[in-house]
Amino acid sequence: MLRASGELRVLWLTHVMPSPVRRKLGLPELRSGGWVDALRAAMVKHQGSIRIAVLVSCSTPFEAFEEDLCAFFWIPRSVSGFGLKSVVKSLFRSVRRARETSNFSDALATFDPDLIHVHGSEGALSFVNEAEGITIILSIQGIVSVTREYAFVGLRGRDLLRYLMDSSPVTGRGPGFSYLRLRIRAKDEIRTFRRCMFFIGRTGWDRAVQRVLNPQAEYFHCEELLRIPFRDALWKGPSSSPTIFCISSGDSRKGLLLLLDSLSLLPALGRKGITLRVAGPIKGSPLWPIVRNRVQRNHLDDQVQFLGGIGPEEVAAEMVKASVFVQPSYIENSSNSVCEAMAVGVPVIAAHVGGIPSLLTHGSEGLLFSPGDRFSLAEMISRVFADPELATELARRARAIAGERHDPESAAAKLASIYSEVIAKAHDQHR
Repeated sequence: MLRASGELRVLWLTHVMPSPVRRKLGLPELRSGGWVDALRAAMVKHQGSIRIAVLVSCSTPFEAFEEDLCAFFWIPRSVSGFGLKSVVKSLFRSVRRARETSNFSDALATFDPDLIHVHGSEGALSFVNEAEGITIILSIQGIVSVTREYAFVGLRGRDLLRYLMDSSPVTGRGPGFSYLRLRIRAKDEIRTFRRCMFFIGRTGWDRAVQRVLNPQAEYFHCEELLRIPFRDALWKGPSSSPTIFCISSGDSRKGLLLLLDSLSLLPALGRKGITLRVAGPIKGSPLWPIVRNRVQRNHLDDQVQFLGGIGPEEVAAEMVKASVFVQPSYIENSSNSVCEAMAVGVPVIAAHVGGIPSLLTHGSEGLLFSPGDRFSLAEMISRVFADPELATELARRARAIAGERHDPESAAAKLASIYSEVIAKAHDQHR
């Protein structure tokens, strides 16, 4: 590829499949695109000085191509497995590894980047540790080496046993095997942290983790972009039909069981007839039988509605009409759902964990409760319902903060500045 005079080339590495790649493979579009598309679009203004290429780690192969002055390359996704099927696959692991390294080398040779920007340390990206002579900057997202410690949080006794028993030694799938995979990925992540000398983060928590794992590295603060529907949506205000909205998954770390327990406490506070609407792939997951049992045990059948996996437009619409958004997770870094809820302007209640306190101040842009404390969570939900003025003021301040924090032009300009500064520092280090 011909290089323009003074052009800085940056190779992004991500597990998120951008829209051009999805079109290339004939896959359905991600409605309104994801954060990769949003960030790439925002960087268009810097095309004269910075050129971006994207190396996509995924299971479906595609030939390298170019669209809108951006090149896209494929690298096979490394997946550590267990069970009989994985034993068979392991016989070909050396072949996959060789192809992974070869494709990585081909992308480097074709694009000739000055900088590799790895988006997220939690994926299996061990081959990046072998890149020599090229400066690497890592955007911290989820931190597997820490979050894996919360794999079974909120589960006890019979529930924990039921959860772990939903594993297949043939396929290597299930919570137990997922945990073993997390341990392997955590080791790769720590090696990547210690190899990299430049980091981008967004919270006080991810900076603390970086400083412990690699005190000599340099940290830059840069916000991520939100998906378009959440920038355009606006909360309707307090509703006469009290509704809680939550996004969860089949992962106990997300705290859905805690929220269900808190919901059962609300009648004691004079709050009856409250509806909980939950988005996310919960049904069919190993956690689903436990969730269903908890709903029945707490007599919440008429109050809880499971929406399944829904797109960003539908999520934004749920936030618009909800009375409050609750994020009960036991561990998060920079929670996308909290940021999106703040942008919409719905009142937010979240657990005081990880990077959440960097996103909102308790009593100003939202309410924070101690992780795992169902009583405090129930009291805060009741307080928001009881005080429409409080809800409205929390929402107003949150939307203002989110609008400034996730401004596309500001984020793109900041990222371009970081790239230039990192390259200059790397050159100085190699003199």
